[in-house]
Amino acid sequence: MNNAKTTILLMTISGLFLIFTLNSCAKKSESIVLASINQDIISADDFSDDYFQTILYGNTFDSAQKREQHLNHLIDLYILAQKGFQTGSVTELDVEAVIRRIRRRKTKEQLLNEEVELKTPQPDESDLKKIYLCNTQKVHVKHLFAKTKTEIDSLYLFLKQGRDFESIAFEIFEDSTLKKSGGDLGWSSFGDLDPFLEDTIYQMKAGSISHPMESRFGWHILKLENKAFNPLTTQYEYERSREKLVRQFIKREQDKRYYTFINNFMSDKSAIIHNPEWGIVMQEIRKRFPADKQVSPMLLQLPYSPEIAPVPQTLEEISDNPIISFPDHEMTVSEFLDRITDQPARMLYGSLKTLTEQLIRDYFLIDEGIRRGLDKSITVKNAVAFQKNLYAGKKHSTMLIERFEIDPNSIDSNIVTTTYDSLKNISFVLRQIFDYSLLVVKDSAGMNLCDAHLDKNRSLEKLIKKYGILKSGTLESGRFNKKREEIPGIIRQTLLGIQNGNISKWLKINNRYVRIQRHSVTTEYFSLDDVSYDLRKSIVKNQTLSILYDSLAVWRKNADINIDKSLLTSLFNMLN
Repeated sequence: MNNAKTTILLMTISGLFLIFTLNSCAKKSESIVLASINQDIISADDFSDDYFQTILYGNTFDSAQKREQHLNHLIDLYILAQKGFQTGSVTELDVEAVIRRIRRRKTKEQLLNEEVELKTPQPDESDLKKIYLCNTQKVHVKHLFAKTKTEIDSLYLFLKQGRDFESIAFEIFEDSTLKKSGGDLGWSSFGDLDPFLEDTIYQMKAGSISHPMESRFGWHILKLENKAFNPLTTQYEYERSREKLVRQFIKREQDKRYYTFINNFMSDKSAIIHNPEWGIVMQEIRKRFPADKQVSPMLLQLPYSPEIAPVPQTLEEISDNPIISFPDHEMTVSEFLDRITDQPARMLYGSLKTLTEQLIRDYFLIDEGIRRGLDKSITVKNAVAFQKNLYAGKKHSTMLIERFEIDPNSIDSNIVTTTYDSLKNISFVLRQIFDYSLLVVKDSAGMNLCDAHLDKNRSLEKLIKKYGILKSGTLESGRFNKKREEIPGIIRQTLLGIQNGNISKWLKINNRYVRIQRHSVTTEYFSLDDVSYDLRKSIVKNQTLSILYDSLAVWRKNADINIDKSLLTSLFNMLN
């Protein structure tokens, strides 16, 4: 078995993602309305979900101001969506795919909420103390692994007959490290291993071997090599960590309930995969998403995959062919491609067999959710309407911008020239060379000494020769003639902020004191002819957006908009 250690430790990462998802749907308050825009509403839940996606993937921080800005942005999209539907520029057919996908995703969320979140107990005092004590320990574990109970029982029988644990590990593991180490997983802290295994291993004594036990990965026999304790624990530390312990308990219980539910639920499910359709689809996916491609970590964290568009001709030709047969449904290639968008983006770059297995599992989960009527819940209906309006608003906005847009070549030349002159020193610098002097001294004493001389109108050049440090790391006293991009950041910013002939205030850089004198700057610019067309396009874009924003301002005045500002504030306070 290759990568056995990686597989068992993977639970920590997947568990964190699961808990984030489940908590987000567990705290749903189906009837709480944050804002209404004419006949449509934005629920507190949908706002929070959308807003935290922007925080999570937008490399920004939460604040009360950003929440208000985001809500106003959503209201603008709602108004644009309403205008789009009223004028017919956006139709129900345009948003059909969005509705279908959001309904699937939210129905599955509601099912998991019912089966996992709502059935997870709150910890009592004994639960918290048990976790607290486990957190103070580390365990050194070895294991034997098998996919089936029959296999693990045979391994356990060998142990009962006196076979050595390490010799059995040498025989069964393909991974060279596990083979040579006797299945050694090394030292682990509480929470590193699969919680099903930890429930047993932390109750064992050093040197003991467990009975066969099942985890979500298969079957194991554990050997506790050693256990380390931290005896310096106090009641104060326990009380201070209480909230963290509650979260840790709930996370572990949700992890266990999730995988127990999935295993039990899928135990009697079956589906048939059709070839050559599956092979052809996988080949096209791998072409577009190579497994060895260097991909941004941020992209791999996205909860859903991008749409495969445009659909290659090879898939168009088989789009109506069945690719997976379920007991009550034939899933076509077209539907399969649509459902791929429900899977995490990282799945496209990983095992396509695993991607298919997860898609099949999700089909059964969604089908069960529909059977229970969860697709008709208020939470799902609100989420569908919310995403429908966002999509329609963006679509109508794009159409209006295209409608308002004018030919860049029709922009008056005087406007282009004036804009070029105003932006010349900001946007159209081709090359800049600074002539400047740098005085670097060691400490405040040297700084005070130089100040006294400067007060007597001695030149900076003389002070550099007499008191300046010739070299200190990247700093060096002297006179320089450098391109803008070659100058260190803080020195470059200072040079840009002073005039020719002026001397800066003292700066502290790398524990040295620095003064800068700018003598001159030579600047070359991109010519107006070089940037004319791009500048015209930029002017057109700004004018177009200005028209759109002016229109939105009028539509907002005429719209019936109500915002629960106290709720918006309380959402912010709860997070912080």
